Amino acid sequence: MNTEVYVKEAGIKFLAEIVSRTEMKKSKDAEFFDVSLAEKEIKIRSRQEGDKIVPFGHKTPVKVKDILIKNKIPQTERNVLPVIATDEILWLYGVKRTDLYKVSENNDKVLKIKGEKANG
Repeated sequence: MNTEVYVKEAGIKFLAEIVSRTEMKKSKDAEFFDVSLAEKEIKIRSRQEGDKIVPFGHKTPVKVKDILIKNKIPQTERNVLPVIATDEILWLYGVKRTDLYKVSENNDKVLKIKGEKANG
């Protein structure tokens, strides 16, 4: 599974692929999820009124708006910030990921979602 999507409004190309757990390298532009997530439909969208995410390390949802304000994301960037989601928000690109679909020590393979600036 190698899926590539270009988000014109944000100028970012996303690549989703299944990789070995040993290839996990922390980066602002990449997140790693339990490989079972690869079986779900993953969407890239903009934020919506009332969006919430369960931040990594938390058990309860937090308003996306509050996270963006706390992280000092400029108002002009908030509406074009890519939101990676299934039925729940998985990742506010470059800002915050969910506590859902954490990689466990039992995972040999993981789902890597990476974004990079792209030209057109």
